[in-house]
Amino acid sequence: MIKRSRSFSFEQMTLLDRIIRRWRSGMIVSYVSKGSVMCDLGCGKEGGLLKIFKDRISLGIGVDMDVDSVKDEKIELKKGDLNDVLPIDDSFCDLVVSLAVLEHLEKPHMLIREARRILCDGGFLIISTPTPTARFVLEFISKLHLISREEIEDHKHYFSAAELIEMAKESGFKSIELIKFQAGFNQLLIAKK
Repeated sequence: MIKRSRSFSFEQMTLLDRIIRRWRSGMIVSYVSKGSVMCDLGCGKEGGLLKIFKDRISLGIGVDMDVDSVKDEKIELKKGDLNDVLPIDDSFCDLVVSLAVLEHLEKPHMLIREARRILCDGGFLIISTPTPTARFVLEFISKLHLISREEIEDHKHYFSAAELIEMAKESGFKSIELIKFQAGFNQLLIAKK
C-alpha cells in the first residue's frame, strides 16, 4: 500500500505528472490484448489506467488503499494493501500492471509474488519504476512543484535494473525483459509467467 495521506485524483496531478502518466500508459499498450482481464496494482483513487484501456479489455480490476466506487460493468476497484495478499483469485488475470508504485512499498517483493499468483499461465506483469539516477532530478523538480512533491518524498527505494530482475526471478517469473525510457530515468520490467 502506498503510505501517503490520500490517493491522488487526476485533477490533483501537475501537467508534467499527467504527461509522464500518459507516456507510461503508451509503453504498455501492446500488452493489453483485446478481451483480456487486466489488473492495475496501485490504480489510484479513480482507476485511470483501466479507463484508458476500457474498450480493449473484458474486465479491469484495480487495487489501491483508497478507491472510488465505479459504476461500470467492465471496471472494478478494490481497496487493498499492496504489501499483503491481494483480494483477487489465483490465475485470474491476463495482464498485471503496476506503474510508478513499487518504489512506494514497504514490501515490494510481496507485490511481485502476488502478481505472479493472480496471473494466468502466459500472462504478463509490467512494472515501471524510476531508476536510481532519477532520484536527484525527481527531488529537484518536485521542489519546483513541477511534479508532486508528496509523491516523490514517499519513495522508499530507487530500484536498479538488477534488483528488479532478481525480484522477478525469485518470484518465479522466467521470461524477463527490462527497458529503460525517458532518458534512462524510468524503467519498465516485463515478466511473463
